[in-house]
Formats: sequence, C-alpha cells, structure tokens
Amino acid sequence: MLSSKDLCLSLITCESEEEVITILKREKYWEDEDNWQFFGGDENNYSIIGNQQSKPETAIVEKIINSVDAMLMGECLTKGIKTESENAPKDIKDALVKFFNIDEGKLTNISVKERSN
Repeated sequence: MLSSKDLCLSLITCESEEEVITILKREKYWEDEDNWQFFGGDENNYSIIGNQQSKPETAIVEKIINSVDAMLMGECLTKGIKTESENAPKDIKDALVKFFNIDEGKLTNISVKERSN
C-alpha cells in the first residue's frame, strides 16, 4: 500500500476520473465504505459539489473573476468601507473609478504604461 504522500502524488497527476478510480481500487480504498464519508457529514450536500464548473475554461474564468472580487473587497477593507454598506462600490466599474481612478471604470481607458505597472 502506498504512503499517504505517495497516494496523494499519484492522484494529483491523474488526467481522468477513470485513473483516480483505478488507483483507489488498486490501493483498496475504493470499495471499503469505512474510507468514505459524506461531504460535511451530510449526504444531501451534493449541490455544493455539483455546483462547480464542469468545463475547465469556465472554471478558470470564475477563478479570475473571484480574484478580482477579492482584490476589490480588500480595497474596501483597506479604506475602512464595509463591503455590504452603502459606501461600498455597487459594481466593478464603480470600484475601478473609486479605488483606482480609472475613467468611466473601463480598463480600456488606462494607458499602455499604466497596464504594464
């Protein structure tokens, strides 16, 4: 049986569900119910898992959008603005104007030099 570290390293290099299942079967984890539990201890939590993006390109776009959201929320906190308050920007354009002085909140309005900084 593989060490926990080697098992994890084997699993993260898998390119498909089938490869993961093959490794888990080979290591005797797949069919042993003692190795499995419901996510969050609740068998009805599939919606949390099933709600993830199914395509890699949409998943990466979501990550980029989430990182922008996190940056803008960080700016709110840095400036002492509660993110749910009336003082918080109402959308990304508003945040770009308020926090970064970007004309009309459009990234196309910044210079090439500003984009490279």
